[in-house]
Amino acid sequence: MSQIVIPIKTFTCTYSAKEDRLLLTMNYQEINERVDFWLTRSFLLKLLPIFFDLTTEQLPPQASPASSNTSTDASTYVLTQKAPMLLESVDFQKLTDNRHRIVFKNIENATSAEAFLEQVNLESFVQLLLNTTPKYEWGMYHI
Repeated sequence: MSQIVIPIKTFTCTYSAKEDRLLLTMNYQEINERVDFWLTRSFLLKLLPIFFDLTTEQLPPQASPASSNTSTDASTYVLTQKAPMLLESVDFQKLTDNRHRIVFKNIENATSAEAFLEQVNLESFVQLLLNTTPKYEWGMYHI
């Protein structure tokens, strides 16, 4: 089975109380490039130290790109929804131009989604995860 690699343009994250997981959606507006990953509590707890290490690095004074956060259109989000896959692996690579390459993977379905994020966008992504997480229920209320 050949590996499918999808470039990530947008992130959306919601919490499913029924599943007790985060639903991390990439490219919700484009049905052919949309990817839905389930993100479990235990896997998020493994990822957070890595994200915190990457986001606490200092930006050079000249590098302060504006973040482009926009609201998710709920009707489009629901209409383009696909069956979520379990997020099984995340690869991190720091690039030379103060950007980060992050690859989200589901090995069973041979599906990967790849993002190239500037520092400010990486920080926004981590904040999105933290804001969506049920902190008290998941024992993360001090974060």
